[in-house]
Amino acid sequence: MLLIVVAMWLAYQFNLHALDFLLSRAVELGFLALVIIFQPEIRGDVKEPRRQALMVFERGCGDVQHHLFERGTGLPSSPR
Repeated sequence: MLLIVVAMWLAYQFNLHALDFLLSRAVELGFLALVIIFQPEIRGDVKEPRRQALMVFERGCGDVQHHLFERGTGLPSSPR
């Protein structure tokens, strides 16, 4: 990747417009290819924080409900 960026810079410096154009398109396609190739890992990384947040929220709500029912201030689970 670094080699392509250096080649782009050299093409720009020497006014090689066609080569600069081709290399810039190669970088764009390369980025898209990386996203497609690593899509499962990216999806997993995006889902993991959400999953952890839900676990913390559920655990937190359960503690609050347990505490309220221990003190007798919570609503009964079934109507009387």
